[in-house]
Amino acid sequence: MGKLDLLPKIIRVEKPDEKDQIKELQRQIRELKNALADTQVRYLIAESQLEIVCEQQGLDAEEVKKKLKAKPSPKP
Repeated sequence: MGKLDLLPKIIRVEKPDEKDQIKELQRQIRELKNALADTQVRYLIAESQLEIVCEQQGLDAEEVKKKLKAKPSPKP
């Protein structure tokens, strides 16, 4: 007997459709991670654009952000 016999082992019993379900959930997680990353990049770009416009207009970007947060967002 080698050292591998001392390692704990896990045996998992699954139905055929469970394997497909796990793959689908993993795919969805990947898609959600990608969507989140895209959203974060878009947010950073928008924030940078706001700061540039504020600088060009001689406005304080933090004050503009506060005003935007205080304003109720329009309903679609």
